[in-house]
Amino acid sequence: MIFGKAEGMIDKTAMMQTLVETCPTFTPVYESFISDWPDEHDRPLYLLLADFARFLVTLLESGNHEIMNAAFELIETLITDGDSFVSTAAVVGILENLQNTNIHRSTTPDQFVTLLGTMSLDHWQKLNAFWSGSGPSEI
Repeated sequence: MIFGKAEGMIDKTAMMQTLVETCPTFTPVYESFISDWPDEHDRPLYLLLADFARFLVTLLESGNHEIMNAAFELIETLITDGDSFVSTAAVVGILENLQNTNIHRSTTPDQFVTLLGTMSLDHWQKLNAFWSGSGPSEI
């Protein structure tokens, strides 16, 4: 466990539902994922979160700030109010993927920094330090 969180917070089922509620245009990707992985206990949720990161990059490319702002408010909430799985997944599954330059065509990871909340920004910076070798060996 990377982040210690008390139980009774946002769990992974609520996280998945909230992604779609917050970003309805992500629904087709989510539904495709669900049909590919019908067993709820066997779903590789980090694959879906990587898809969500790519979705956010397309929003940035298109300039859809309204949905992006809502998505980044959600990411902050997942980090602060999620159980240990959700909090870690939001950081590693979403933020870390957003920093991956391979998913950017006409954008850069740094363009997301102004959208980050306090905790998201803290973890964003820790991820940068980790991958540059200047941070702790564990995120």
